[in-house]
Amino acid sequence: MDKKYEKISQDLGVTLKQIDTVLSLTAEGATIPFIARYRKDMTGSLDEVAIKAIIDLDKSLTNLNDRKEAVLAKIQEQGKLTKELEEAILAAEKLADVEELYLPYKEKRRTKATIAREAGLFPLARLILQNVADLEKEAEKFVCEGFATGKEALDGAVDILVEALSEDVTLRTMTYQEVLRHSKITSQVKDESLDEKQVFQIYYDFSDTVGNIQGYRTLALNRGEKLGVLKVGFEHATDRILAFFAARFKVKNAYIDEVVQQSVKKKVLPAIERRIRTELTEKAEEGAIQL
Repeated sequence: MDKKYEKISQDLGVTLKQIDTVLSLTAEGATIPFIARYRKDMTGSLDEVAIKAIIDLDKSLTNLNDRKEAVLAKIQEQGKLTKELEEAILAAEKLADVEELYLPYKEKRRTKATIAREAGLFPLARLILQNVADLEKEAEKFVCEGFATGKEALDGAVDILVEALSEDVTLRTMTYQEVLRHSKITSQVKDESLDEKQVFQIYYDFSDTVGNIQGYRTLALNRGEKLGVLKVGFEHATDRILAFFAARFKVKNAYIDEVVQQSVKKKVLPAIERRIRTELTEKAEEGAIQL
């Protein structure tokens, strides 16, 4: 039987036969209410909630598998698909995890790092990592069109390193887990005049751990933010996250410090925050539907 069916059975506690019956009836055009009411003998008396859960999870797993195949094909075309990477992608259980693994190989829009690489500044980025003496003097050798001074050349080299570091899958995974377990989601009042009935008053100065926040609070924060009443953000143990990234470098200098700061604060944390909020919202909406 399809591994997808086994996953649905494991997650939802239904039999393989029930799954096959529901999906077969759905493929024939039967609606959820029809299946629940008139096909009880075929489904083992599954209710509408269970039937919908089977259909939704099947769709989700199908999309996940399709994306895995597409990502694997694209990386294979580049000649960069290793056995370890293939196994990691195939083992991923979330679409977001697949995208994280694909990020270093994804076709990029033209970035500052792209322009710097095209200008030949990658060797200068290497010199930063080697912590050579008098980097400013060495940078003068890389002055070119678009990078008219040594300082501009060094800034371009930093951009190259920032992009590379911010796409490190291991560091991004560590950051995701750190935010999920220890960071807090917060809200402050932005415009009280838009909340005439004080519906969102308890969220005017609110804080809760990301991993513990209840679904109804997530939905309330989303509504308050959408209405312009609340400003929603995060509180992180930023120093600890910065330490994760700094540990990747054998040497220390002002340029590496800048690479770490930019990677964490401008690239990785904003991306992780968006992912966390999307996941919290999806979880909250699923819970509301179940309720």
